[in-house]
Amino acid sequence: MTLDVLLQDPAAVDGLTLDEATVALAELGAHQAQLGGLGLRLAARLAAQQASARGAGKLLTLAEVAERLGFTEQFVRGLTVRGELACIRTGKYVRVTEAAVEAWQRDAASGGPGGPSTQAGALGGGAPHRRRRRSRQASTVGRIIGAMGGFYWPDEKVLDAHAYTCGHCGHLVSSAKGWTEKGMVPPGAAVYVCPHCTLPSFFDWRAQRVVPRPLPGGQVQHLPPKVSAAYFEARAAIQAQASTAAVMMLRTLLLHVATERGFEKGTFQEAVHWLAAQGHIPQKSLEWLDRVRTAGNEVTHDLVISRPDDAAQMLAFVETILRIVYEFPGVLNPPDTEAR
Repeated sequence: MTLDVLLQDPAAVDGLTLDEATVALAELGAHQAQLGGLGLRLAARLAAQQASARGAGKLLTLAEVAERLGFTEQFVRGLTVRGELACIRTGKYVRVTEAAVEAWQRDAASGGPGGPSTQAGALGGGAPHRRRRRSRQASTVGRIIGAMGGFYWPDEKVLDAHAYTCGHCGHLVSSAKGWTEKGMVPPGAAVYVCPHCTLPSFFDWRAQRVVPRPLPGGQVQHLPPKVSAAYFEARAAIQAQASTAAVMMLRTLLLHVATERGFEKGTFQEAVHWLAAQGHIPQKSLEWLDRVRTAGNEVTHDLVISRPDDAAQMLAFVETILRIVYEFPGVLNPPDTEAR
């Protein structure tokens, strides 16, 4: 179901599957990024037309603007592309009115829209004392963003918006900032900066891979600390494509769950059937549990490299068991309720 259909009938959202909702949300994020860029361009165009109508004075080239402001021509061009400096475009020619330059200088002096861009201008150009001052300003911006828990990338470029699940923070985002492979049209690889956690992700479209990959599996609530750590380690192993390590960890985790529920010493197979006999897991899940046991034994006793598909299936099953054993009881009987 496309985003256009949902815009015409918002009530259709209630009937979406998980995959359809994810795709629709990604499309919405991409459209929002495109609309944001379009809004900046429209605002810049309106400002330029208004300035022209007032007789804003001489039209300046980008080189003249750069000389007047003490920046490089490349930096000034970036201001016009991002819509931070109003300009007039006619084909390949770009001109800036004197009024637009004065408005940008006022914003920069007051900490307005020009401020962060001025600080980002520490990439070079101008007299040595200007470079030192802009470098100190950029360092200040970096410290402020760092104190907020983010990262400062002063030379990131404006790219076509790309929706993806960030492998660092796990959020579904749409980013239009980063870097692309130089000299390739269209680029075969790019680095996008996550707008949520500010960390970069590498996309290699030729090899169909992304680094880091999204963390597989879902977050399970109400897990004991050790179980939570082991479950996360198994997910991280699959994310790092270490399928064999993930299989061994998941097998160990299931044995621990049985022991924690009251199972005494015995084989893994005995622990599995004990869980079902005690009603901790459904009886019909024994077939899946035997599959986990068999895969785990193969890895434990023989040098067998587990396949990614096997590790992913085991993770999905163990996640379900953890929800049955820990999350559902925790939701029905939260700690504060038990205390009362």
